[in-house]
Amino acid sequence: MSSWMIGHTDRFAGAVVQNPLTNFISFVGTSDIGVPFTEQELLAQTNDVATLWHFSPLAYADHVTTPTLLMSSEWDKRCPISQGEEFYSALKHRHVAVEMTRFPQSWHAMEEFGLPNLRVKWMAETQRWLDAH
Repeated sequence: MSSWMIGHTDRFAGAVVQNPLTNFISFVGTSDIGVPFTEQELLAQTNDVATLWHFSPLAYADHVTTPTLLMSSEWDKRCPISQGEEFYSALKHRHVAVEMTRFPQSWHAMEEFGLPNLRVKWMAETQRWLDAH
C-alpha cells in the first residue's frame, strides 16, 4: 500500500516499499497467485486491462514526489522482484529520490522469516531511509 499512497499524496517525507505489487497487468502472469488474487481482490477479470491498470500503483508513478526506498526479495514468487524494478525505473525516470535494495536468497516475508543476517540488513535499511527522510 505504500506504493499506492505515495502516488496519491505528497504528505510523507519518505516511504519504504517492501516486496511491492505495483503493476497488476504484469503481476497476473508472474506471481504464483496472480490470477486468483487479482480476480478475488479487484473483482475483475484478468483480461480487463483498464481495471488492472487503474488499480496499479505504477499508473500513478508520475504523481510521486516522495523519496522512496524499495526493498525486494530476489526469490519472491508472490510479489516478484520485477514489480519493484518497474516502480524503481518509473521513479528514477521522473527524477524522484529512489533506491532499491535487493535481498538474495530470500522469499516473500523475508523480513520475518529470512536468514538472520538479511533480516538485520532489512531492518537497518528501513531505519537508515526513515532517519534520512
